[in-house]
Amino acid sequence: EPHRQGIIHRDIKPENILISPSSDETVQLKVLDFGIARVLNASKTSQKKMTDSRIPFVGTPHYMAPEQVARSQYDARTDLYAVGVVLFEMLSAQYPFDNENLLALLLQKTQREAPSLSTVLPEDHGLLQDVIDLTDKLLARDQEERPLDAMKVRRLIEDIRDDHRLRRVRIDIHDFFERSRVPALEASLDEDERLEPYRKLYRPWLLYPSGKPILATEST
Repeated sequence: EPHRQGIIHRDIKPENILISPSSDETVQLKVLDFGIARVLNASKTSQKKMTDSRIPFVGTPHYMAPEQVARSQYDARTDLYAVGVVLFEMLSAQYPFDNENLLALLLQKTQREAPSLSTVLPEDHGLLQDVIDLTDKLLARDQEERPLDAMKVRRLIEDIRDDHRLRRVRIDIHDFFERSRVPALEASLDEDERLEPYRKLYRPWLLYPSGKPILATEST
């Protein structure tokens, strides 16, 4: 567990997360690319922080925490902010903060609270309030309001799973690597009206199960 070893990734984003099936049919998430990771000074207090004054900041702007932008200061909770952005994006198909102007984007992060996930979801989203609350907590502008480290987040997720009696996701490893396409099922999912509230949130590059674009691109 990198956080327990004092290792801070500093660039958690979807491109650095690998979903891998295990032999017991459970799913594991593996974090890749520790190229800009740093090790906190073990001689400091348990609430360890590190300030890197060599460069203004490192990381991917949309996933960077406010303290990473404003003070080049980070600890385990800096990674958790990025996890919150990934969750927000995964559940709403948009970033909590987005701006084509890099400076404006970074200023938004340091000057404003992230919007609650509930404010960008369709009214009939059906998402558990506990999941929304966890996402909002991870995106708190103040480090002190976020969970302490990844192990604490894991316990919170386990509590949500136990409280709502949710089953673990299981995938047949052979089907995962050798699955065949089912055109009839894909076509039915393409036309499923229950997905309509979410389609307006999807990005143009997302596809239907059959491979068709969700949002048709206009010809020029």
